[in-house]
Amino acid sequence: RTIIAERGEITTSPDGEELIVKLFNGTIDEPQKGELYKLDFETYSIPPISVESASKVQKKPRELRFDELLWQLREGEYAENKDRLRDRAELQRKLSFSLAPFVFVLMGLPTAILVRRGELIWSFGISMSVVIIYYCLYVWAGTIANNGVLPPEIALWIPNFVLVALGLFLTKMAIES
Repeated sequence: RTIIAERGEITTSPDGEELIVKLFNGTIDEPQKGELYKLDFETYSIPPISVESASKVQKKPRELRFDELLWQLREGEYAENKDRLRDRAELQRKLSFSLAPFVFVLMGLPTAILVRRGELIWSFGISMSVVIIYYCLYVWAGTIANNGVLPPEIALWIPNFVLVALGLFLTKMAIES
C-alpha cells in the first residue's frame, strides 16, 4: 500500500498515550488481485499508534549511523548471536565501502597509463569490469560475513584487498613500461 498526500498532521490523543496521523488531499494505491486499486481522499486518518509501541520501533542495522552501531555493539543485548554478527557485518560494511573510492583510484591510474589515451573504449570497458568485479566480491563477502563463514572483520575487506593487490600489480607494470 502506498499513500501520498499533499500535507499531514501528527497530534497526540488528549491523554497523550497515542499518536494520531491525519493526511489531507492525497491518494492511496493498493494492489488487489493483480491490479492496482487507486483511491483519492480529502482526509484520511491512520489508525492511532500507541506512544509505547512507537518508542519500541528500532532502526534496521543498515539505517544506523556509525556511532549508533558502535554503541549497539558495546552496550546492546542480543537475543541471538546472529543479530550481533549482523551488526558487526554492517559496521565493517560501512568502513570498507567508504574506502572503495581510494581503491578505484589505485586501479584507475595505472590502467589509464597502460591503456593509453586513444583507446577510450578499452578504458571504459576495463573500468566497468573493475566495478562489476568489485560489486560481485562485495556481495559475496557480505553473504559469507552474514552467514558466519568468515568473521565480518575479514570477509568485508576481501574486495578491497583483492583490488589493492591488483592495483599494485598494475602500478608495477606501468612503472616498468
